Amino acid sequence: MSNPYAPQPAEDSSRVSLPPAAGERIVIKPEEEIVSKIGTVVDGGYYYDQNDEKPIPLEAERIVFEKGSTFMVILSWCLALFLSLPFPTMLTEGTDAVIDADHPLIWSFMLGVDLLIIVLLIIHGFLYFPSTDCLDSQGITLSILSRKIQIPWPHSRTGLYVRLVNQKGRGLQTAEVKVIRPDGSSALLPITFRGVDSVKTERDAVIQCSRIWDWAVAKGYTVETGEYIPLAGLGVQQFLRRRQEERYGLRQNFNQ
Repeated sequence: MSNPYAPQPAEDSSRVSLPPAAGERIVIKPEEEIVSKIGTVVDGGYYYDQNDEKPIPLEAERIVFEKGSTFMVILSWCLALFLSLPFPTMLTEGTDAVIDADHPLIWSFMLGVDLLIIVLLIIHGFLYFPSTDCLDSQGITLSILSRKIQIPWPHSRTGLYVRLVNQKGRGLQTAEVKVIRPDGSSALLPITFRGVDSVKTERDAVIQCSRIWDWAVAKGYTVETGEYIPLAGLGVQQFLRRRQEERYGLRQNFNQ
């Protein structure tokens, strides 16, 4: 079966094009037991699967991104608690119970490193604290720690783009999906691809941009108006973005 979102080279040029699929209706049959919500529609929410290239089911009223890991939070904070055991001992029994009197500088340095690791583990736990991003009729809601950021739907497919990042020393390319705000700033969506092949990595991320855009248009949450918003204050990134739009045939209706 052919993939409706897979970019195909244009017949008269080397430009890669994406077919304007608007999303077909897919009926997901309920199963007796669902091991994971990823890729399924539950209570009107489609739990996003970035490895799927099929159109997003129109039964979904919203797209849900689950972020974080309760296991990682518990693991980080348990390790921090374990490493903090010497400090209560020092408070109750004195510093001599922990610090070797013959090598006080070495033990003090080790306790300093221990404290630094504890702080990093606590921060690590907060970064993995479970949260949810949501895309629905109200727009794009992103969760950053305890904050909720509301971004309106862009009025053009060009409002979703892929930023490529080189992993120095690792030979890897990272493709991040971003949405452009009305003021030209951008926000990161929780969709990331990594790979050695930069063309494939970028293409996989661009496909996900098209999946989200076509679903939002089909649901009536936004509409293509031809509006084009350049990236603010990022000359290099705007240039790379324009090249990407040309490769995938996204600038054929724009003159900017």
